[in-house]
Amino acid sequence: MLSGIPWDSLDNRPVIGFSDTTALHISLFNAGIVSVHGPGLVTLGADEQSADDFSWEALRSLLCEDRDSPLTGQLLSGPAEVVRGNLIGGNLTVIASLAGTRRAMKADGAIVVLEDVNEPTYKIERCLWQLIESGALAGAAGIGFGELKGCGRNDENPGYLKDAIREMIEPLSIPVLWGLPIGHGRRNVAFRHGVPATLDPAQGISACS
Repeated sequence: MLSGIPWDSLDNRPVIGFSDTTALHISLFNAGIVSVHGPGLVTLGADEQSADDFSWEALRSLLCEDRDSPLTGQLLSGPAEVVRGNLIGGNLTVIASLAGTRRAMKADGAIVVLEDVNEPTYKIERCLWQLIESGALAGAAGIGFGELKGCGRNDENPGYLKDAIREMIEPLSIPVLWGLPIGHGRRNVAFRHGVPATLDPAQGISACS
């Protein structure tokens, strides 16, 4: 569907969503349009599969009060230094599928956040390899990993997925955070996709005021 959208004539009416919507977020960023990565109507509800109250309050605050919630995490690899760049990203598998196309993610100077769901370790590694080798992550200022819900679930060592990602990402020599509150779990904090942000290993990722 991406090739049929008139990107040059779009306005700034908000696009909100995550997961497959990542393809729209990346394409909108390439067209210079800010969107919102966060819970969509499909996760509106009161069951255990829906976004939690904190996530909905974060989305409400962003849309109604123009107030951004920080994405907190822990330093996984790279230097413990503060970096700045446009905040972009989303679902790892979707972003990898865009590599090599006209809609590919352009991460130069950006802070890239990545999440995924129900993927084995080898596929997470393959998608990361595709982003690295295709140049999609070239020039990135920093990276943050959100929830990888159900990923690597068949590994004998529960820490293998995290260790595998660290080994692949360390050669980039940029700060990489782990455990951001975004993804397919109940905690899915909304953020404005494509706006200037700061990555501080001690404070997490925050949109610049």
